[in-house]
Amino acid sequence: IFSPAYIQLGVGVYWKESNSLWVNFAPITGRLILGSKKFTNDLGEGEEYFGIPRGQNSRFELGASISAYYKFELVENVTIEQRVNLYSDYLYKADNIDVDYTLSAFMKINDYLSTTLIVQCLYDDNAIKKIQLREVFGLAFVIDIMEIPKII
Repeated sequence: IFSPAYIQLGVGVYWKESNSLWVNFAPITGRLILGSKKFTNDLGEGEEYFGIPRGQNSRFELGASISAYYKFELVENVTIEQRVNLYSDYLYKADNIDVDYTLSAFMKINDYLSTTLIVQCLYDDNAIKKIQLREVFGLAFVIDIMEIPKII
C-alpha cells in the first residue's frame, strides 16, 4: 500500500511557545524507508528506488532532524500555516539535506463557504534529484447539521 513508507524516530529537544509556534530538534534520528520488492527487483545495476537498492525492501538512515511549525492570522478570516522538516543522513552524504516545506492558507469566505490553498515543496536526494512541487486547492461548502431543522 505504502511504497515508499517513511518511519522516523528521533531523540532531541522540543520547544513550544504556543500551539502556533514550535520547533523540534533531534540530533539523533533514525529513519527507515520501506518499499515493495515489486519496484526494486526490476531496477538496473546501481539504480535505487527512493534510496532502496535493487532487490531490497528497506533502507536505514541515521541522521539529524529539525521540524518547525508556525501559524498566524494574516488578515481577518485568513490563516497561514507553515511547516518545515529538514533531515540530514550522517551515514550517506551528510551535506545533502532533505527539505519538506508546506505553506497552507485557510480562508473563510462567509458562513457557508471556505477555501484552502496548500503548496508543498519537497527535495529528497534519494527520491528524485529535483525539486518537487505540489499544490492543492479546495473549496468547501460548510453547513452545520444542527442548523438544518431550523432552516426547514
